[in-house]
Amino acid sequence: MYLADRSSALPLREGQTVEQFVAEISPVIFDPAVMAKRTVQSGDVDLIRASANNYYGEGVTQVEVEDFYARMKAGKDTISPISYGLNSRLVKENGKLVEKVWKVGGLYSPALEKIVSELQKAVAFAENDAQKSIIGKLIEYYQTGDLKIFDAYSILWVEDTASDVDFVNGFIETYGDPLGMKASWESTVNFINKEATKRTKVISDNAQWFEDHSPVDKRFKKEKVKGVSAKVITVSMLGGDCYPATPIGINLPNADWIRRDHGSKSVTIENITEAYDKASQGNGFNDEFVWSDKEREGLKKYGFITNNLKKEFPGFIREATFWKNKCQLNTSDKSGNTQVYFPEGEKIEV
Repeated sequence: MYLADRSSALPLREGQTVEQFVAEISPVIFDPAVMAKRTVQSGDVDLIRASANNYYGEGVTQVEVEDFYARMKAGKDTISPISYGLNSRLVKENGKLVEKVWKVGGLYSPALEKIVSELQKAVAFAENDAQKSIIGKLIEYYQTGDLKIFDAYSILWVEDTASDVDFVNGFIETYGDPLGMKASWESTVNFINKEATKRTKVISDNAQWFEDHSPVDKRFKKEKVKGVSAKVITVSMLGGDCYPATPIGINLPNADWIRRDHGSKSVTIENITEAYDKASQGNGFNDEFVWSDKEREGLKKYGFITNNLKKEFPGFIREATFWKNKCQLNTSDKSGNTQVYFPEGEKIEV
């Protein structure tokens, strides 16, 4: 009776009753054998049929999907390819595979129309002309579903490092697809934490030095590091796949060729990492597993900031072991800043 009175709030299909809806979803929620795992990525099984997601229609197999997109990619641009399948559901109609693109006038049109409407309102509040262009290109992408336009939007977005207010909006991460192609929608709105960003700028400004001195074969080093942008942000809004399980950092875009040619944005969401840090205090972990009082004191004083630096620069993690004996960390500077001395004698403050 309670559900029947609130049937308008339930995602019922046309003609579906509340009783039919409950009968359909109950096994999914309560039977461990039904849709057991969101994303299956190993084993001698059809990964799509074994995974519990909605990116592929009933009866679609892994082999069919791989063949479908292999044919689509054949003879196309391999230097700057689009992210095939990123914004669509692949289904069978009359025995043939068809992409149902997520766009205005396509799949999920009502929701996307609302997003476009809000983006159009946001243009008037854009911080600068570059941000207006970014929002305009995102609107065009949602209206057309054209992945080339999404790439153009991503390039404009990653090259805007001047705006204090920024956002992520789109079908971004592919973790839910066992084949790593189709993305879920997410959005954040954030503003820069200027004080905390000072420490990341020091390291991003020295990105070429880290690349040149990293313990990596020369074949894999970049002669010129491009577009390494890192900052610390405070997030004011989280939506879609970013909520309620929140990311603690963002490193986008995901397209390898855009990262290669135009760079990437790496951010730490400090109000989220701070919340996690505060929540973990007093849980007994340090008392149980940290060896000495001196180390515990060091963790209390520097653990939060060093954890954030690690998140802000994941590409440098590979060098952490190498450099721990090559750099001297001085935390007793009278200015209160942390200083790093490199082997050549150069000093930077973070």
